Amino acid sequence: MPLTMANFKVRVLDIALNQINELTDITASYEQHKVGRTISGFSFSFKPKQPVDAITHNKPKKLTDKQIQFFANKLAHHDPFASKKAAVGESYADLEKRLLIELQDVGLSESMLGFSKS
Repeated sequence: MPLTMANFKVRVLDIALNQINELTDITASYEQHKVGRTISGFSFSFKPKQPVDAITHNKPKKLTDKQIQFFANKLAHHDPFASKKAAVGESYADLEKRLLIELQDVGLSESMLGFSKS
């Protein structure tokens, strides 16, 4: 009888769990329960794997030159933003030039455009 259970674990149970772990977004494992020397049952546990996309989205992305020009123009002419960020007496053109430089910094661009890390 012990050989039969060993064969079951090697040929069926371990293969199935390896396939689940490799081919799905679930991590599966099992624990065998014994009463004396006899196996009385198995308990299975399933945990979701951390998505790969979630890991890669944490990296800040740098804006392209075209995006920087677009956002600098839009932000400079957006009155609520311009009233907070513009220096006293600074024209729209001067604010836009300053934003062109500041938006090249990834940290500043995230905070200005409102898509900072959560």
